[in-house]
Amino acid sequence: MFDNIENKLQLFAKGSCWVGIILCVILGIALIPTVGPVEGLVIAAGGSLLSWILGIYSYAIGQITEDIRQIRYATLYTLQELREQKTNTNAPAAQAPLQAAAQAPKKVCPHCGAKNNMSNTTCFACNGELD
Repeated sequence: MFDNIENKLQLFAKGSCWVGIILCVILGIALIPTVGPVEGLVIAAGGSLLSWILGIYSYAIGQITEDIRQIRYATLYTLQELREQKTNTNAPAAQAPLQAAAQAPKKVCPHCGAKNNMSNTTCFACNGELD
């Protein structure tokens, strides 16, 4: 449900913006006979503008969520790399095998794109299942 929430927020923002614009235009036109042409056009234009502004803010929240997720993955990946380097420097006699392990092929998480050790069954960044 909450996987890929940033894209869902952005999709919701686009959809609700267009639905709001369409409904405001229809409502404004429908109200012209009752409230007058100026008021009907103000409702149509003002409502559409408000819907557009709220859509921009909703879309921005989705973009910020996506950026935070990318920063989180980058930070977790950097921490994993730093832990591997620390392990490499703490045992000078065992540096060669550890360096080879650090340069070994990595599994790429299909959910977030983080690089994991081949022995991992779940992603260190998002806890997603690795193939």
